[in-house]
Formats: sequence, structure tokens, C-alpha cells
Amino acid sequence: MEDTASQNSQSIHPQMVPQSQEGVQPQETAPQNIFTKYKKYFIGLGGVVGAALIVLLTLFILSKLEKPVEPEPVKEITPPDQIVRNYFNWYIGFKGNPLVGGSYKIGNNFTQAYMDKVDQLVKETDIDPILCARARPLGLSVEEPDISGSKADVYINLDFEENQRMKITMYLDGDNWKVDDVECTKIDEQKRIEEESKSTITLYFKKGETCEDTGSVLREIPKVKHSVTTALTLLVVGPTNDEKLMGFESVFSQESADTFQGMRVAGGVATIKLNQDFYGGLDICGRKQVEMQVMRTVTEFVEVSKVVVE
Repeated sequence: MEDTASQNSQSIHPQMVPQSQEGVQPQETAPQNIFTKYKKYFIGLGGVVGAALIVLLTLFILSKLEKPVEPEPVKEITPPDQIVRNYFNWYIGFKGNPLVGGSYKIGNNFTQAYMDKVDQLVKETDIDPILCARARPLGLSVEEPDISGSKADVYINLDFEENQRMKITMYLDGDNWKVDDVECTKIDEQKRIEEESKSTITLYFKKGETCEDTGSVLREIPKVKHSVTTALTLLVVGPTNDEKLMGFESVFSQESADTFQGMRVAGGVATIKLNQDFYGGLDICGRKQVEMQVMRTVTEFVEVSKVVVE
């Protein structure tokens, strides 16, 4: 009975009987989409690119924002007394003459106006305009500066046989204190004496179309030489090159320098004696020139009212 039931059961459910795998063709699988295959890589790459774009966008926005202005560092300004001390120590120790060739202009210590003044004083006097002396001191000391805004007065003491105290005026130019003037009493005194010892004399030379037309020029001479004789000595040499450029001319020249041979004044009348080789060799116009130039030059002096030329 049991065998019969078992057989019936097997006949009723034939699908449950295992079949051999031989001869069975495998079922083909559909090809995968490339995005599906590499989905996780695309997702990762997209994240990286997105992050990079966000960073670039952030940097671009930040670059457009106004950056705060950083304060410039404050430049330290060298005090005026230190500049004076350093410079004068260098000047005193300089081998040679620092005024020759403009060596004294080293650094950025002077205003242009003061350098122009020094260059002019070098031509006019034998006193050193920097030291206000003809020699160099043994040493120096600098006092505390008197500063008022952009101006500073610095006093320096130079060690000579007698102490010499000078006032140096400085101005602040940007970040530098510059010397604008040195109060040099020796030079000022020398110039005052020279000015007081000078005198101005007036000479007359031909200027114009006619033989008698004249014009005046001024010459500086030592006061002790202010005389009619000096005037005539200068007159017979003729006009200078600069005066010639101004239109002055004369029969007098360097070649006639010995023409004036003497003079006497009596009763307001000046009798002028000239070299006859020169005077006698002139034509009528030349003689008129001589007479007019001599007469007008000599009558500038109060003691002469009339002139006679011999």
C-alpha cells in the first residue's frame, strides 16, 4: 500500500522530479547602463566638483569685498640734533676739502637754497661757510634742538681756541630734517666790512647814433680809491664785454690803457692830459666821443664843474 501511494504521489507532481542540467542553455542577462555600473564613482566625482565650485565661488566673492586698509608703518625720523652731530663729525674728519667738487653735499642734509648759498659764499670769501672758520675745530658738541612744528633751531659749539657757537636752522622735508641756514657771524661781519669799504663810480661811454651820445655804467671800487683819477683810469680802458653786449662802445680800449697821463683841479676846473699820440690820431667824431665821455664822467664828482682835455 505504501509503495502504491508513493508512486501515485510521484506521478501527481512530476515538476518536483529533478532534471539533469545537461543540455540546458543559460538565460542571457541584459547589458548594464554605464552610469549604473559606475554610479558610485560618478556620485563621488560630482561631490568633489561641487565642492571645488563652492570654494571658487567663495574666493571670488571674498575677492570682491573691500579689503581693510592696513595702516602704513610709521617711519622713524632722525632727530635734527643727531643729523647735525653726525654730519659735522664727518665733515671735520674728511680728508681734503669737502667744499671742492661739492663733496659736502653728501647725503640729504641740506635744502637746495642753502647749497646754492654755500656755493656762492665759496666764491666770495675764504671762510669755510659750513664751519664759519678758516680752520677745523678740535671737536664739537651739539645742544638740544628747539623744535617748533616743522622748524628746528640747533646750536652747535665748535672747539677752537675760543669756543664758537653757531645757530643752525633746519626744516622738516618729508621724513628728513634739512639744514636751511647757518648763522655765521664771521662771514656776516666780513661781508659787512667789505660792503662798507666799497663804493660805486659812474662811467660814461658812447651809446647811441651820434658821436656825442653817451650812456652810464656803474662800477664797484674800493672806497679808498673813489676819486677822479680812479674814474679816468677805468674810463680809458673802455667798456667791459658785458657792457658791450648792452650796447656801450668807445674809442677807448685795453690798448689805450696808458692814455690818461695826469690831471689837475683848480677852481672847479679839471684839466685832463691825454696821450697826444692817441688823442691826436682820432678823427673829429672820435675826439667828440673822448671829450663827452671824459666830461660827463669827471663832472660826477662835486669838486668838478668844468673839464678841459689837452
